[in-house]
Amino acid sequence: MLYYILRPIATLAYKIFYRKIHLIGVEKLPKDRPLLVACNHPNGFTEPCVLSCIFPISLNFMTRGDLFKNPIMRIFLRSTHQIPIFRFRDGFEAMRSNEKSIEEANKALLDNKAIIMFVEGSTQNTRKLRKFQKGLSRMTRDFELAYPDANLGILPVTINFSDPNNTGSSVTVSVYDVVEPKDFNFKENTSNAPLTQLTKQLHETMKEGVFHFENTENQDVFNSIIAKMPHKEFPSFLPKLISSDELLKRGKHLIQALEESDTYQKDFEEIANSKSAFLGQVNYSMFEKFMYFLLSPFALLGYLLNFIPLKSAFSFTKSKVKKPIFFTSVLIAINVAAYFLFVLTLIVFSLVFHFPIYITLAIFAIFSFIYVYFSYLKSKKQAAEDFHSMGDRLKSAYLKTQKIMENGIA
Repeated sequence: MLYYILRPIATLAYKIFYRKIHLIGVEKLPKDRPLLVACNHPNGFTEPCVLSCIFPISLNFMTRGDLFKNPIMRIFLRSTHQIPIFRFRDGFEAMRSNEKSIEEANKALLDNKAIIMFVEGSTQNTRKLRKFQKGLSRMTRDFELAYPDANLGILPVTINFSDPNNTGSSVTVSVYDVVEPKDFNFKENTSNAPLTQLTKQLHETMKEGVFHFENTENQDVFNSIIAKMPHKEFPSFLPKLISSDELLKRGKHLIQALEESDTYQKDFEEIANSKSAFLGQVNYSMFEKFMYFLLSPFALLGYLLNFIPLKSAFSFTKSKVKKPIFFTSVLIAINVAAYFLFVLTLIVFSLVFHFPIYITLAIFAIFSFIYVYFSYLKSKKQAAEDFHSMGDRLKSAYLKTQKIMENGIA
């Protein structure tokens, strides 16, 4: 129940945070059969949240069991379709609980539900598809042998972020063709060979959809460039869910250039070391210039109205979350909670002072929108100024890098 209540709220929050979400191959997502969804895991809780928001089907999750030890967290996790799975490090007694978890997962699959498994086994913010664990392959084999007529499918999915902890950045989610467990002959071949074959095939398929470095020494340069140049043009104000592989292609081309050639290394370092937040074409119109000037005083009021929930959420998250890979998902969750409490406070304020609630909420909503729009115009204005004031060296590096990210290297 809580899953369906939180889903539209989380969808709005994540679409505001990530302005452009690229969803590739969603037509390959079957809706009428049980699915084990194999996904990479680069950024903590962000992947399950993003996938839950943009996939047209309800999702279940196999989640590390130690998170369920806290009773309050356990209630929340259970209410959002999460099934505990314990690892060797959690101890033998804990691992004995996995039998019940597998039974629960099998029941969900028999009801034609989808279960996401993060096949790398742990989360790590690296531009590399790490070695897969065999948990999904084992679960596939056991389910196939127990329920051969259930029509189970394995769905490979990958997710990439241009800059996972930065508001206004972009995400790419790629969905691949369903892998059929029946092709691996689990019944005839009882050795571990089919498990290895399935794991290897999934890794090869998903590697095509991930920003993957064989040698990670150029990761920092890549991260800086892809954050500044995720798209050719500055993104629009309204959040978009689009079917485009633009971000994925640009990132893959850049990785190819970084790994296969030293020709452009100085150009890449020039881009990485620039102070610009965005480098690309910016159509900053006269209308937007006028609106920036006109909305300035109203945006200040909007900022003041939003200061308490925004500041409190950020300060709380910064003090409690020590690992960057969990920062964004926790920050968004705390922001949602902070705004919920703040709106309740506004309602109480209206009741106490006999002021119409709808007017109070309308004022808050209007000035909040103005603040968000003004912030967008401010970043666009800065990007336009940066683009037009580029020195010759940076401009030359930008043009070469832009060409590589669009077309690759010869």
